[in-house]
Amino acid sequence: MTDLSWSMIILEYVCPSVGAFLSTMMFGAPIADLRRALIKGSLGPLNPLPFSMMTGNCIGWCAYAYYTHDPFVLAANLPGLLISLWLNFGAIKLQYLDTFEINKRREDQESPVEIETLTMVPQETTVLRVMLVWSFVLLWVGWLHPSSNPAKIVGLVVNTNLIFFYASPLKTIMQVVQTRCSDSIHVPTMVLNWTNTSFWLAYGAAQKDFYIMIPNACGLTLGLTQGVLCLIYPKSGREHLSQHEDDEPMEVNDRDEERSRDSLVV
Repeated sequence: MTDLSWSMIILEYVCPSVGAFLSTMMFGAPIADLRRALIKGSLGPLNPLPFSMMTGNCIGWCAYAYYTHDPFVLAANLPGLLISLWLNFGAIKLQYLDTFEINKRREDQESPVEIETLTMVPQETTVLRVMLVWSFVLLWVGWLHPSSNPAKIVGLVVNTNLIFFYASPLKTIMQVVQTRCSDSIHVPTMVLNWTNTSFWLAYGAAQKDFYIMIPNACGLTLGLTQGVLCLIYPKSGREHLSQHEDDEPMEVNDRDEERSRDSLVV
């Protein structure tokens, strides 16, 4: 067995190990904010769209790890898949709660506005669409067209999903510009995106792998754009105030107490 050079150790072991750690940190960044939202019973300014893109991203990279026998890629994305499912479940519960309360108010006010149905909420629809796309892709490479190069096809699709994952917070740009406030941009996730994409961009350049370089260059550019928006339109401080309000004692009725206890189950 030949001795490994320092460059091989760094590129083949250190880089993917650090990348796996950064990816898990990035995936876990919204946990605290969603937990606070569950306790309060409302999403507030939190944008749940990246949660569904995270699920698709992690499914794709786990499949890619399977076809390429890469344990580092699996280690980077399997925890993220589990985290993303919890994030999506929490966002879906809150959207159902919002719809239920809107309908309740309309019934109490005898409003002529049509009552919204509780059969589907936006986050649930997005997650199902992402799962449907990946079900078709994996069915295609696994059974319908097994002679194709599965790693290449899955890699192309997951890179496309990765770009949407990094770009999805930009859905709130119009809201940020209109309200002149960047509350809807999740700063911890944005900063971790910068770090993660910078790391993988450097790794891709060292490997001369354009499948890694291109999507991460796009992700870094989009993340920097969000950072510029945060500088131009600072946060209002309401999120920070809400955190302090959560710590203050308050009188609540039985229904609010029950909902808070249920929300603390994480």
